Formats: sequence, C-alpha cells, structure tokens
Amino acid sequence: MEQLFGIPTLWLALGLALVLLVLLGVTAYFANRHRFLFKLGVRNVPRRKAQSVLIVMGLMLSTTIIASSLGIGDTVTHSIRVDAFTALGHTDEIISSPEAELFGGVFLPDGALDQIQSIASAHDQIDGIMPQTDSQFIAILPRSARAEAEMRVIGFDPDLQKPFGQLITAQPEWDGLSKPGNVVEIDDLSRVLTTERARNEMFLNEDAARELKAKKGDRIIIVTPTDSWQMRVHSIVKNGGLSGGGGSSPVAIVRLGLAQAMLGVEGKFTKVLVSNRGGIEGGIRESADVTRDLRLAFSNRDVAQEIFEILRGPRSLALLDFSEERSVSHGLRDDISLLKLELGRDAMSDDFISIVADQQFVATLVTVLNRGGLEENSERLNTLSSQLFNLTVDDIKADRLELAEQTGSQFVSLFTIFGSVSIIVGLLLVFLVFVLLAAARSSEIGIGRAIGLRQSHVVQAFLYEGLAYALAAAVLGTILGVIASIALSTILQSVVSSDQFTIHSKFTTNSAIIAFSAGMVLTIVTVFLSSLWVSRLNIIVAIRGLRVNPNRDVSTPVRILRQGWPVVVVGV
Repeated sequence: MEQLFGIPTLWLALGLALVLLVLLGVTAYFANRHRFLFKLGVRNVPRRKAQSVLIVMGLMLSTTIIASSLGIGDTVTHSIRVDAFTALGHTDEIISSPEAELFGGVFLPDGALDQIQSIASAHDQIDGIMPQTDSQFIAILPRSARAEAEMRVIGFDPDLQKPFGQLITAQPEWDGLSKPGNVVEIDDLSRVLTTERARNEMFLNEDAARELKAKKGDRIIIVTPTDSWQMRVHSIVKNGGLSGGGGSSPVAIVRLGLAQAMLGVEGKFTKVLVSNRGGIEGGIRESADVTRDLRLAFSNRDVAQEIFEILRGPRSLALLDFSEERSVSHGLRDDISLLKLELGRDAMSDDFISIVADQQFVATLVTVLNRGGLEENSERLNTLSSQLFNLTVDDIKADRLELAEQTGSQFVSLFTIFGSVSIIVGLLLVFLVFVLLAAARSSEIGIGRAIGLRQSHVVQAFLYEGLAYALAAAVLGTILGVIASIALSTILQSVVSSDQFTIHSKFTTNSAIIAFSAGMVLTIVTVFLSSLWVSRLNIIVAIRGLRVNPNRDVSTPVRILRQGWPVVVVGV
C-alpha cells in the first residue's frame, strides 16, 4: 500500500521509526547513566525463562494484529495491481465515443482517428496508439459441442502492435498440440476475408479456450447478426495485454479488417488504446499528464464555459462550501476544494476542464445542486456534462490502481477496527503483568527503597525489563503477523476462484516497520505507565510482605475512577 488512513505509508513508517528511536535514545541515555539499574531490571529476564516466555507471548498480541492487518492490506493491494497490470498490459488509456458507456458498441465519429493520431504523434509521453473494433458474438465449437454466448472478437492493426507488447502462446492441459512460450504476431494471421472453408484465422486467449475446450487447429463458428464465419484457431495465447482475459473474459483476436467485415462496416473503430512511454508499470507516471492533454484536446470549451457559470453562482458556491464541510471522503473534499479555487478565478482555465472531466465527480455535483434546491441548474449541468467532450478518455490503469489502494486501505481499516479490542486487551495485559510482577517482588523493591533507591529508580528498572520483553515481543509479533497474513491470504484464495481473481501474498518493508515500531511504541508507553503505577508503594508494608488496600480512606468517586478506567478504555 502507498497510503494508510490518508497518510503515505513511507511517512508513517518514518514517523513511527523516529518516535521509536527517540524513545530508545532516551532510555539508552538513562541506562548508560545508571548501569546498575539496567542490570537490575534485565537480569530478571533470563532468570525466569518460563515466565519471560509467557510474558512475551502476551505482549506480542497487539503487534501480531497490526502486522497481520497491514499484511492483508498489502496482499489485496498488490493482487489488484498485478491483475490490472496483467489484464491491461501496455494499455494506459482508452479513447471511445461518449455514447459508448450508455449504449455500447458505438463507433468513433468520422475523422476521430486522424485527430487522435495527430495528437499522439506530437505528444512526447505517448508511445503508441492502437485502434480496435470490438464486438461480442456467439462462438460455437462443434468438436466439443460447447458454445460461448459472449465471445469478444477484437480486431487489431498488426502494423501498430509493437508498443503494446507481444502475444505469448499458452498450452491448456487438454491441448497437446500447442507449445507454450512462443511469440506470435497479429501479422501471422491469414489475410483471407471469407465465410467459407475456415480459412480465416484467430487467436484465442486462455479464458476462451477454457470455456470452449478449444485446441490449436480447431474449427470454430462465429455467429454474427447477419452471417456466420468459419474460423480456425491459429494459437492459444496467454491472458493479458492485447489478449485481455482475467475474470473469465473470453477473447478472440483477429485482423482489424476481418472484425470490421463481421460487423458489416469498413474503416470504423469502437475505441483506441493508448500506450504511454515507460512500459507496463512506468507508463502510469505519465497517465495524469496524457489524460489531461487528451481531454483538453477533445473538450468543447463553450460547454465548459456554461458549466463554469453555473457552478460559480452564489447559491452553488454556498452548496459547495456546505458539501466540503460535511463530506467524509478526503478525496471528495480535495476535489471540491480544487474546484472552488478554480471558480474563484476571473476566467475559466484548463485545470477547471480537467476537474469537471471526472464524470463521477460531476454526478456528485449534480446531486448536490439537486438536493440544495437548484433543480434547474442540476438538470442543465447533467445535460452539459454529456456534451463536454467529443471523445471520452478513460485513464483505466490509473483508476484500477487507485481502486487497489482504496480496497487495501479498507481491508486494513476493517481488520484494525475488529482487532482494536484485542489490541486494547493486549495493552491491559501488559499493565496487569507488571502489576503482578511488582506484587511478587514487593519485598525486593521495599528493601531497595529502604537502602536508598528512589521511586524513579524503580520505574527505570521495570522499564528496562519491560523494554527487553517489548523488543522480543515486537520481533516475534511481526514475524507471526506475516505468517498470519499469508495464512489468511491462502484461505481467501480458497474462497475466491483462481479463474476470477488470483491472490498474491505481499508484505512490504514499510508495513514491517510500521508494525514493529507501533508495537514497540505502544508497549513501551504502557510499560512506562504501569511502572509509574507499581512504583508507588509503602516501604514498610512492602518489606513485611503485607497487603494494603489502595482504596482505603478514598472517596467512592475516586475509587470508581481508579477501578473503572479499563472499562471506559475498552468501551471507547
């Protein structure tokens, strides 16, 4: 994960590590000044090995819960990221018609491809574009008597394949003819466009081959609204990139001309794929700039100006202020804040167009205006938003990676909330352990106080002993948390079909630092407070080994506060 509770995990790890280093530095300073107190406290750890083991096992509870929660968050985030990179390959953005989201199968306007090619050729951050014709047909394999009702048939231009990576052959377990690991090109497919004798060739991805139980060389019938096409399977290719796949998405890849012939159109495209410079993972760094530039190029500035005038009205601004204050989403508050900043300018800017290009954010603004009593403005804004762009630019890879971060953070929050009670119980256990240790050593402490030890010295001795337990508990708790997160990931994968989604276990260095540092800091603070508590004893009573009632001569309200604070803490 890159963020946790809205804070970058790197900053959080560095902050907790710095706090821990400060605490350890202060402790080391006093230990160096009073070495005999350090030896007095630490000597009890090896003396009572069984007791020390039990104490460490109890103390590592909070660290284990924190580490396992972070591990699950890392695993979910990493798994979604891997799925996004695998499924999309080199594709970073997708350009389509605005009506495609509503109706599907809508072709790009005439001249749109020339405009896109002109922009892409002049843009330093775009590596290449790939126009495609994408449609769903029925596929029938007579040999296996199986059919797929939603086979995506995608046509690509082989001359534009290079920036979008290679197609690699796969070998399904039922196919003895295919050889895995070979590189195939779209240009390898036959150039014939005929409905007869299965001379047309296509690639099937792994999902399609699995649904049809297809093998290399099989004859497949593609049924279109107007005809049926006899096809031959050239090769089975791995899921990902141009071959799509993942989540049971059967795809057949053909030449661009053949896909257009199946639809009965010529020179028409449903969408254009965009690949940024930097490769599969590095291209995401250019996605924000490329998306912004493309959206500005395809925007209708007259429509944008009208939206600008609607939103900068006094009542609209007041509703935005109210929504910003009441919003529970940090992202939405940031978006509203940026929008208000742009609305405060004298003229509309390109940044304003970039902000209102987010359809989900505009839908939120429509809802805000409608609930605020500006129904006419709300309806007008809804209408204008669909007319703002001639072409829609979807930064699909960036959206999926953002979804990965949000999902991972939500999992951490969920596990932390459910584990917070256990963490608090663990901290109370720390407190109880040191109270019991002090009770067992009351005579020893009393004699030490009688010969000159101060209360602060007793606190330091217990703190050094607790620090030894805390260090061992933090190390073991972090390791156990990693193991627990892997075990939970395995259980989660058994619930989710591997064909739909694959779980990849992951535990980052930042998460390990956060878990270790947080466990250590919480334990050290609790040990220090418990040491202050147990150091307050009567010397005579301690030496004689007598029991004293701490609530004697204490009023009832004070007694309730002393004994009831653990219940209040657990309740909070």
